[in-house]
Amino acid sequence: MLTVAFLSYVPPEPSPLPEPPPHAVRVRARVAAVAVPYREVFLRLKVMLMAERTLSYCEDVKGGG
Repeated sequence: MLTVAFLSYVPPEPSPLPEPPPHAVRVRARVAAVAVPYREVFLRLKVMLMAERTLSYCEDVKGGG
């Protein structure tokens, strides 16, 4: 039992860089910079669709009533 546990245990390798390399940080920042405008566009489209749906609903209610 002890030998199996000892053989299956592998000590974790020491990481050469404790903090992420600057390249990864730069890539992450670039991804965030690209994602924010897309999120704004998506939110605007969502708001426009909701407004259009509300207007069409109001027109249906007015026309039907």
